[in-house]
Amino acid sequence: LTPSSWVPITVNSPYVANGTPQLIVINGIAYLDSGVTNANITSANTNYAGGLTIPSAYLPAYTRYVVIASSGGNSIAGCVINATTGNIDIRTGPVVGSYYRLDAISYPVGY
Repeated sequence: LTPSSWVPITVNSPYVANGTPQLIVINGIAYLDSGVTNANITSANTNYAGGLTIPSAYLPAYTRYVVIASSGGNSIAGCVINATTGNIDIRTGPVVGSYYRLDAISYPVGY
């Protein structure tokens, strides 16, 4: 099957885009690209709901729990992709100003 075009992912405050957060769907699987930084966050080790939002046409089939790469301290961070809202919640690392890569995230698009 032919891949879709790249689709932008909305970056919400307090996060800032690091590159161009986007996704592409290939054979029913969404692949995310780029990242965000928590440059405007003042508290480390904190859950931030809705740091990014996936367009409703590209929601996962079910809520996903994913480990992503981080530049701060632990080198990884947890995130949740909500299948109902499309929000991506990221738990910040121990260092304010860390960036987070979305490249490792892929999921089946909802049925």
